[in-house]
Amino acid sequence: MRFFYVPKKAITKEFNARKKVYRSMYEALYKPEWVETLNLSGQGLIKLPPKLSQLTNLKYLLLNFNKFIILSDKIGELQNLEKLQLMRNKLEKLPVSIGKLRNLILLNIFSNQLKSLPPSIGKLKKLEWLVLGNNQLISIPPEIGQLEHLQLLNLAGNQLSVLPIEIGNLKRLTAFTLMGNRLSSLPSDFSKLKKLINLDLSNNQFNKIPEAVFQLQKLKELNLSNNKISAISGIAKLKSLQDFYLHSNQLTALPKEIVELKKLQILVIMDNQLTSLPKDISQLQNLKVLRVSNNQLSSVPDGIFELKNLEELQLNGNQLTTISQRIKNLKNLKQLSLYGNKIPEITQVKIKKWLPNCHITF
Repeated sequence: MRFFYVPKKAITKEFNARKKVYRSMYEALYKPEWVETLNLSGQGLIKLPPKLSQLTNLKYLLLNFNKFIILSDKIGELQNLEKLQLMRNKLEKLPVSIGKLRNLILLNIFSNQLKSLPPSIGKLKKLEWLVLGNNQLISIPPEIGQLEHLQLLNLAGNQLSVLPIEIGNLKRLTAFTLMGNRLSSLPSDFSKLKKLINLDLSNNQFNKIPEAVFQLQKLKELNLSNNKISAISGIAKLKSLQDFYLHSNQLTALPKEIVELKKLQILVIMDNQLTSLPKDISQLQNLKVLRVSNNQLSSVPDGIFELKNLEELQLNGNQLTTISQRIKNLKNLKQLSLYGNKIPEITQVKIKKWLPNCHITF
């Protein structure tokens, strides 16, 4: 048996070359088979470099901040590509050949001008991250449901009014951003996204929390801010919820069942029409942040002063005339906002003495 000696320096040189981030085609074409990462961001490109397909081992391609309007079909020749970044270009569509990138794990086309997606996107079976935020999408093809390994999906800032029922097939999805669309409902199969942890439905047209959401038992963060929600019910089913954003809606009251969210750490309900808070709010013992500013509160329940872990309390922009001395029980409070109320100066002085280590704004 014959062994071939390979100098250590040669091995090290190739290893370093493969780990290197190349920033020009001139540099990359010196040893094209060594190139794994190519960053051509911010170079004013309007089309793919003609010899790009020679980079047969290319895994990561960054083309952010260029001037692409159309992406050449030749992108499909990069068979080993795992990550493709095309943020902040002017792409109006994707080529059908995008579906040939069978090893793609991440596809980021944030902030372009896409109006539709080719059905071939469903062929990206290994895709885990798909970022399509800030485009002009009015629909999503049903083939999206074929992306069975998808974990993160960002569709924020588009023009979607409906989602395909096939969205429920994304069983591994953990983070889903739909902020800034035109949604007023979700398909029933949305409830099948059992692994979902983070869901952002803010800045849409919901007038209630969709029923499908209540089936997402692993949900830890739910953002429904800037909608038209006037009442919430069934929320107690979300036992894992930690961060709940409901600001800028049309709420006049919170249901008693909200205190059953024992793991809640952040509750943001500012900019509504609340006249009171639940008396049993003290049951939310893990609460660290409570923002109730710009409502119509004339008083707060004593239960607030039993929230031992509270670090931030925003009550500004209400109709409060006093604060109970019991507020000094909030030993961990670091920030208290009370401006825009009717609290007399003599009471303000007392509050400062009760909370000497807290930053207070009147």
